[in-house]
Amino acid sequence: MGSFRQILPKNTVDTLSFCYALTLIHSVVILGDFFVAPWMKEHYGTTNAQILMYNVYGGFIYFNVIGNMWKIMTTNTSTIGIILPTLLKPGNSYNKYTHITVV
Repeated sequence: MGSFRQILPKNTVDTLSFCYALTLIHSVVILGDFFVAPWMKEHYGTTNAQILMYNVYGGFIYFNVIGNMWKIMTTNTSTIGIILPTLLKPGNSYNKYTHITVV
């Protein structure tokens, strides 16, 4: 994993879409915890145990989404320096066990 500068969005559109996604994810969590859960308790007689399970499920989904976004941002998907078997020069071979190009 590289530095924090390497995972930041490179252009304006990526930055805006990233900020928009984070804003929506956090606003859904706030909406669920401060508006939906009390409304369910008031109108449907939801018990504290059901509200707790709602928060546990919501927290699991929240951390799963944030964790997946972090993993996507920090995973290096470039193929710089890697010679793929389809790009070999004529006469060279590729050893699939050691991932070394043999001349």
